[in-house]
This record gives sequence, structure tokens and C-alpha cells, in this order.
Amino acid sequence: MLKIIPNKKDIGAEIVCDLKKLSNLDFIKIKSALHKYGVIFFKKQNLTSSSYVKFAKNFGKLANYPRLKGLSKKYPQITVVQRKLSDKGPSFGEQFHTDSIYTKKPPRFTMLLSKLVPKKGVANTEFCSQYLAYKQLPTNIKNKLKKITPYL
Repeated sequence: MLKIIPNKKDIGAEIVCDLKKLSNLDFIKIKSALHKYGVIFFKKQNLTSSSYVKFAKNFGKLANYPRLKGLSKKYPQITVVQRKLSDKGPSFGEQFHTDSIYTKKPPRFTMLLSKLVPKKGVANTEFCSQYLAYKQLPTNIKNKLKKITPYL
């Protein structure tokens, strides 16, 4: 059983399911939700490295992250981003960014799996939608943008 709950801020949706027990139809619904909402969240999952990689492969070829060492030789595509209490200064990826944008062919999707989640309001990952931002622009600005980029 799969349930999709849209986020109240028009960005993202939570999908309630067990990622280790999905049918082909479930994957179709998940991919559809990802395209519709831009980001999807699966809470309370208990995934091993193997089940995490197996799930990720449903979205395409896995990429190695060039700036971080992989978890192991068996799972080079899984990278650990960890902030320790003793760490000083800004953490890796703390500022607004797009994952792997500096690579020749950035991956279409990125997956995050949090093992330790801080309390709400502390070190939270936030998401934004450039599609939603563009949609809300005045028509005259959209027309100017269409003149300078072939993608609109």
C-alpha cells in the first residue's frame, strides 16, 4: 500500500510505504510523484546499503560522487556526509547548492538517507523549486528569460 501526501508548501510530497516491498506499479507511482512534486520523502525506512542501492537503481545509473570517498569498495556510490560535535566552521554542503552541478553530466536525481535526524528547526535540509519560482514570475520577466535561454 502506497500513500502520497503533498507538502503544504507546494514543494515535495511524503510517500508512505515500505521501500523494500514495492511492486512495479508502486515504482511507477513513485516516479510520477517525483516528476510532479520535484522532491519526495520516505520517512521511517530501515534500509541496508544493499536495499538502498537496489531502490536507487530504479531511477537510473548510479553515479560516484567525485568530491567524497564512497562508503566502501562494494558501495562507492554511497557517500557519508557527517557533522561531528567537534567540527568547526561551516559543514560540507551547508549553503544553498545543487548536488554535483560541477560535474560534466550531473545526475538527474539525488538521494539522501539520514541516520540521525536533528530536532525540527536545527540543521534541517530545505528544498526549493525553480519551476515554482519561474511559474510565479510576471509574464514580462518570463518573456525576457525566453529570449536568453533555449530551455524555456
